[in-house]
Amino acid sequence: MASITKRGKYWRAQIRRRGYPTQFRTFDTKALAEAWARQLESEMCRGVFKSREEAERTTFAEALERYWSEVASKKRFPKLERYRINRWLRHSLSSYFLANLRGADFARFRDERRAAGKAENTIRLDLALVSHLFEVARKEWGMEGLTNPLKNIRKPSGSKERDRRLRADEYERIAEELAFSGNPWIRPMFDIAIETLLRQGMLCKLQWAWVDLPARVIRIPVEYRMTGNKVVPPALPLSRWTLRSHSDVSCATCASRPD
Repeated sequence: MASITKRGKYWRAQIRRRGYPTQFRTFDTKALAEAWARQLESEMCRGVFKSREEAERTTFAEALERYWSEVASKKRFPKLERYRINRWLRHSLSSYFLANLRGADFARFRDERRAAGKAENTIRLDLALVSHLFEVARKEWGMEGLTNPLKNIRKPSGSKERDRRLRADEYERIAEELAFSGNPWIRPMFDIAIETLLRQGMLCKLQWAWVDLPARVIRIPVEYRMTGNKVVPPALPLSRWTLRSHSDVSCATCASRPD
């Protein structure tokens, strides 16, 4: 049976039941205390009770730091995770207890970021980090009674598909400008990018050791094909046009090519 007592201007609800840890919480009104006690007693009677005590005394900021220490710091790209965590730590939600965070709070964050002009994929990744934090807290930190509020909101779809194509005479104009660059790589890189569809990051990481000219293929090691490099295949075929672009710089760079 729940005990409801008044302490100063607040109301304290306490539940003692055999087989369960003592539960107590303070509320502004007696009605809120009674409603909370009824809900927990009902869960105990039905055998579905899960303690929320840990989630009710852990702030979002504390959970973020623990998530960094135990999970995010061990990911493949920890700097990006740390950057997102720091952004959340600067947000007003960081002072809330985990149990008090609602889907509406994160929906408001989503809308604020959109209004600030942030990319949909950036917002999606920020929310994905928090969603994973809640799942880890629920499954591994003893917060089984904690619900994941991110499951109740609409998520950004991610990056918008790009459909821009070179227009008439744009290829010639770009190629002409690049030809005047003092960098002998930039002009053939332009053609290789068009032929292979590699993104800038992966294009700049290409190494001579990966190139098999007789087979007309680039074999990209698995460590360069992880989440940070989207749709990078294990073997990338080289067209005849790509090989012609390569021949423009092969003589100038042969001294740096490994034996």
